[in-house]
Amino acid sequence: MSTARRGRRLPEGIRLRHGRTCASGGGGACDCSPSYQAVVRARDGRKLRKSFRVLSDAIAWRDEMRVGVRKRTVVSPTSLTFREYAEQWLEGVRSGTNLTRDLAAYKPSTVRAYAKHIKRIYPALGSMRLSAIELHDLQDEANRLIASGLTPSSVRNTFDPVRKIFARAVREHLIAINPTVGLELKAKDGGRSWVDRPERVARALAALGDVDRGPWTVAFYAGLRAGEIQALRWADIDFDRGVLRVERSWDRKAGPIAPKSRAGRRKVPMSMLVRRELRELQLRSGRRGDELVFGRTAELAFVPQVLHRHSKAAWREAGLTSEWAADGMEPPGLHDARHHCLTHWGRVWDIGRLHQAAGHSDIRQSQRYLHVPPDRDAEDAARLDAYFRAAQDVSGAAD
Repeated sequence: MSTARRGRRLPEGIRLRHGRTCASGGGGACDCSPSYQAVVRARDGRKLRKSFRVLSDAIAWRDEMRVGVRKRTVVSPTSLTFREYAEQWLEGVRSGTNLTRDLAAYKPSTVRAYAKHIKRIYPALGSMRLSAIELHDLQDEANRLIASGLTPSSVRNTFDPVRKIFARAVREHLIAINPTVGLELKAKDGGRSWVDRPERVARALAALGDVDRGPWTVAFYAGLRAGEIQALRWADIDFDRGVLRVERSWDRKAGPIAPKSRAGRRKVPMSMLVRRELRELQLRSGRRGDELVFGRTAELAFVPQVLHRHSKAAWREAGLTSEWAADGMEPPGLHDARHHCLTHWGRVWDIGRLHQAAGHSDIRQSQRYLHVPPDRDAEDAARLDAYFRAAQDVSGAAD
């Protein structure tokens, strides 16, 4: 005979659940096999319920949930779907309510990218309750996107906002466990590794006209990002101290914006090659102060796509395109030029100085740029020869 049938009182938070046809519903004696329902109140006041056939199982679940509620590892399930919550999160990103890890507003281009990427998984996961999505759901979707032909980089970009969405849902106590923890994404594609010999870069710059040479000079020798080059003003250039001050970037729709991160606002040393190019450009343009250095006008930035098109035509005519092709390289883009610059900085600076000048928020980003340049082997061999010659001289003197 069950505990209820013997008339004993059930433990707190446990109640009987009789079958729909049980006689107890009409006031008679129970003639079914009732289950035991455990009930726990979450922090938001809503009740968590689960039924069991055995009383001891119901008590064990009740106790486990109570501990989870106290430690905030258990929350009441939300009725929000993933799409509903994702759209709320995106609106917060647009309005500046949701900030980056550096407590800065997201760049307009990042907001547009997030809105584009997140839509890829709406068909599969958008209608699911946020609290019902588990790791295997996300992993299956990531595998499906790869199988559909999407590149590993694109899949990673797709799940970047997904990770942020679930992390925020945990902070807001809408879910207890972040299902993106443990998500395995295929490694990115080969990545950028464009590094060339300094003499060929000098020839590439010499092949360009006066209008196009300036932005490339700053990219190849000062390592600024494309948006930072677009937004550069004459007031940001200190010829006396020999530095470029990076104070802002450029968005194709919003215009001048804050740098990529707090670390993006920085001072970058100018080599004599950069100083000379900028001095000559200032004399030709006649611009000063807050006017753009490389703008189509004093207020409108140049368009990188147009710069690339003009430059590729000039390099093709100069025979440089075929040279690069013979070495398995493509003509560079502005980001490739930055990569080239940072790699060669790594030959003369320590990682700390490179990190500061590059404007990375994480030093691991700077370490990725420390590739071995293509002409390093001969230089390293010469250094080894000099080392062994010096060692032999010391040994001979001792004898």
